[in-house]
Amino acid sequence: MELNVYMLSPKKVLFEGKAKSVVLPGEEGTFEVLPLHKSILTRLFSGTGVKEVGIFKKYSLSLTCEAQMEQLADFMYNIEMANQLLTIDKYEISPKAKESSVARCNITLSKIILP
Repeated sequence: MELNVYMLSPKKVLFEGKAKSVVLPGEEGTFEVLPLHKSILTRLFSGTGVKEVGIFKKYSLSLTCEAQMEQLADFMYNIEMANQLLTIDKYEISPKAKESSVARCNITLSKIILP
């Protein structure tokens, strides 16, 4: 069973795909959302996902997802081209299975907030 994952910006859909789980930094620490998880409402990007660097704050988020390689490339391109100071800190892409066109991606994103 998989989750339907949507990453949205105010202007467009950055990513739409399937994931076995999503790891998010919440107010009280990192938590994982799995299929059939109860609906929750929480504020993200605080707690363990926040790092103060000089005069700015850096918020980090780790995702694990599966999608067609073209979808992953579009997602990563949209992150890098976003007007929100988003960056891809690291990523790892591997085939889901031998002879499969679906790829599995572990990606760490961050956002810089200036005072």
